Amino acid sequence: MTGDTLQKEQYIRLTLFGLSGPLLWVFHFGFVYIVQLFLCALSAEAAETSVKVLIAAVSAVIVLALILLIVMAPELTARALHLQDVQRHYSRNTFVFLSFMTRALAGLSLVAVIWSALAVLFLPACGMYTS
Repeated sequence: MTGDTLQKEQYIRLTLFGLSGPLLWVFHFGFVYIVQLFLCALSAEAAETSVKVLIAAVSAVIVLALILLIVMAPELTARALHLQDVQRHYSRNTFVFLSFMTRALAGLSLVAVIWSALAVLFLPACGMYTS
């Protein structure tokens, strides 16, 4: 592999890693509304409980993943950068910045996931479909 190809691959890996929090939030956001739409369209009365249970389970898994990402961000950033490359190609400031941004974006995503999960749990899931 050439140096240019390796740099592009590493850039893509770091970008996806840094955006893993928002990507988890996007998955959760789409999952919540698509599942709710389809289950409520099939049977509004029967779907009320199943929507809440399913979304609560998926939300719990994503919240745990985001918390793990926040806690493990420096170690995972070092692995994504290949620890030996950190000393050779990147300054310490780059490592600290990438770790901080990964944590910050994961923290914001955590707030967004909890916010949308609470809305689903406290509001009627299929309220507009029932008469």
